[in-house]
Amino acid sequence: MYRVKHPNIEFEIISLSQYYKEGLTREIYNTIVETHKPDLLYGFDLESYSTEGKLIDLEPFVTKEISKSINQYILEYLRVKGSGRLYALSPTFAGKALFYNKSIFDQYAISYH
Repeated sequence: MYRVKHPNIEFEIISLSQYYKEGLTREIYNTIVETHKPDLLYGFDLESYSTEGKLIDLEPFVTKEISKSINQYILEYLRVKGSGRLYALSPTFAGKALFYNKSIFDQYAISYH
């Protein structure tokens, strides 16, 4: 979708498929990042990379339009993970929940933990 709106911008994708076959470890991923120095990362350790100074704060680049299109709780979560700075943006979010029958837990004195 981005390419349709911005046809003059080119992307070079660094394929990780061979690394997944061999077992992609954090060390291998870090080596790939250090070697290729990509502008965008996908699926990285946000907390470690932010504390190691490997990321730039995206806040100055986030327009009001972008900010409105992303759930504010997600933005706040990403800021917390980045020690107060916005080092990542997420176009999607997947949540999980566990539902249980509280009265049965209470009846049998089972802890909620």
